[in-house]
Amino acid sequence: MKTINKTMTHNEIYKIALSFLNNFGEDSNSTYLPAAVAFSIQKNKTTLLNLGNEVEQSILQILQHYGEFDENGGIQVKQENIDIVNKELQDLLEIEQEIKVYTFKEVICHVAIKIITSSTK
Repeated sequence: MKTINKTMTHNEIYKIALSFLNNFGEDSNSTYLPAAVAFSIQKNKTTLLNLGNEVEQSILQILQHYGEFDENGGIQVKQENIDIVNKELQDLLEIEQEIKVYTFKEVICHVAIKIITSSTK
């Protein structure tokens, strides 16, 4: 199994983690994939979900620091703090990390795509 190191911003990590949650949830376990593909996807999913959770926790810390909880459990940021919150969130999402990404051969990928598309018909 080959791995590569990829530099990604927190913004990219967070978006991919959300994509994994939306596209590879519990239902994805019912589709068979070749072992190398399934392993790579699972390793990458685990890594990115963990990192995405860390980014989300940092976002919540910023919002809690500058905001207050409302009666619905949401966080309301005061108007005078909007600019500083936006700046801190932007700074957080621009941080880069090097991530170990599991890869698989292109031929295996084509087989996996055929399996996925045939199982969704």
